[in-house]
Amino acid sequence: TSSRAFMDVADYVMITHLHVPDAQAAILPAQIVMWSYTIIGLGVVSMVNTFVSQSLGRGRHRECSAYAWQTLYVAVFFGLAALGFLPFLPSLIASFGHDPGVQALEMAYTRVALLTAGPTILADGLGWFFMGIHRPKTTMWSAIEANAVNIVVGYVLIFGRLGFEPMGIAGAAWGMLAAVC
Repeated sequence: TSSRAFMDVADYVMITHLHVPDAQAAILPAQIVMWSYTIIGLGVVSMVNTFVSQSLGRGRHRECSAYAWQTLYVAVFFGLAALGFLPFLPSLIASFGHDPGVQALEMAYTRVALLTAGPTILADGLGWFFMGIHRPKTTMWSAIEANAVNIVVGYVLIFGRLGFEPMGIAGAAWGMLAAVC
């Protein structure tokens, strides 16, 4: 979970180098919207570690993998449900009362960031699965790789490097989506 939070901090730091105050004002509320939804799914899959550990301790290895599959189903559900929230997003963002420029950037980020809900929940649930089967290094290396991907892809898309057009705050969200996937 802290690894995923590090991605948000890295995005914010990169956005501050745009020298666009509206982007700096928009990213935190947009992240809060995304996290307010995603955290529910993370709470559901956090129990995977307990069930997998108990199954491993009882020698029921097939049950361990069943909980990993349940994580996938939960992640798909939350990922698809996030798409259902997209039509309501403009009203939600408008209710914050921010300036129109900030609202436009909040929308640009949140539309993409909500797509990270399913992959984030899946990654977290599988991380708990690997912790439960006593393979924490798998989770650690995955988290390190995801953060590296977020920084590299985010940088390229935010600032328009390697032939890409600068995407600003939306580039940060697309980098995060690439990283969690």
